[in-house]
Amino acid sequence: MEEVLKNDEEKFTEAAAASSAESANEMTGGIDNSKLKTAPVLAFLFGAFGIHNFMLKQYGRGLAHIAIQFICVVFLDLAIMGLFACDNIHSELCVNNNFLNSLSPILLISCGALWIANCIWAMAEGAQILQSKE
Repeated sequence: MEEVLKNDEEKFTEAAAASSAESANEMTGGIDNSKLKTAPVLAFLFGAFGIHNFMLKQYGRGLAHIAIQFICVVFLDLAIMGLFACDNIHSELCVNNNFLNSLSPILLISCGALWIANCIWAMAEGAQILQSKE
């Protein structure tokens, strides 16, 4: 029984390693070595903007990173405006002040979580690129 479990565990480990290596090779296939050296650095420093994906000719992923960043910036700006800019002094500039004030905490939490997820995604891609170099 233990022998069967060990065999199953070994098969699972081999399959997971092959899947990880396959996805890493898929990401960097056909890219020269100099770009593979700079892409992980860009992924860790500016990964939320998807710059490393454009370098690796992964345009869809790069555009997804940019779209997520844009959404986060716009909605975080709305949330901050709702929390701080709509006061009694500037009340004539604020449209539907109560709605924006009630929505601000939700926007801050959801966009903050989306931004963190985008950064984690970029770091994971940087780790995949590093793995594919080896």
